[in-house]
Amino acid sequence: MTSASRLIRIAVIAVNMQRSMPVMRLLLMPLSKGIAAIILKLFADVMIYQATRLAFKANAS
Repeated sequence: MTSASRLIRIAVIAVNMQRSMPVMRLLLMPLSKGIAAIILKLFADVMIYQATRLAFKANAS
């Protein structure tokens, strides 16, 4: 699998996750909203970090 197709897959996953954010928020509602927001933010940051890392790898090769 080339890094380009991996990037595309990660982008698709990220978009799908953004679509399911309301669902995730509903699942996390019982928690305090602050904790839920932090979890979602960390999750998004990790996705962005992985995508950028793969992009740099693709450019390097």
